[in-house]
Amino acid sequence: ESLNLTFPFVLDNSVSGQKELYTELIGNWTSQTQTGIKFASSGQVGFAQGEFKFCYIEFKIAYSRFLTDKTEIFNYWENTMKQFNSMAPEGVEDGYQTSAFAWAWIATQDSFVIS
Repeated sequence: ESLNLTFPFVLDNSVSGQKELYTELIGNWTSQTQTGIKFASSGQVGFAQGEFKFCYIEFKIAYSRFLTDKTEIFNYWENTMKQFNSMAPEGVEDGYQTSAFAWAWIATQDSFVIS
């Protein structure tokens, strides 16, 4: 099911053409392939009024309980998202990364260490 494309890939030189073809590509993938159907049915891809709006991608990363490791990993992902957003076509250039719990306590944990 791989298209052998690398990010960002250009389907059309115009912004509107790129957006339309990209939406069609993702729409076809999420409605015509087993992997895409599973991805869409789990709520990891969102369309509104026929436009591709969001995509949720989960990565499993190992991190230890040390504070510096969490901060370094957080910063790495923040920088990665900035790079992806700077290359992304209009309409999908506002991606962000988050973590269920790991990032939520970084500031608090840092405060305990400083105290």
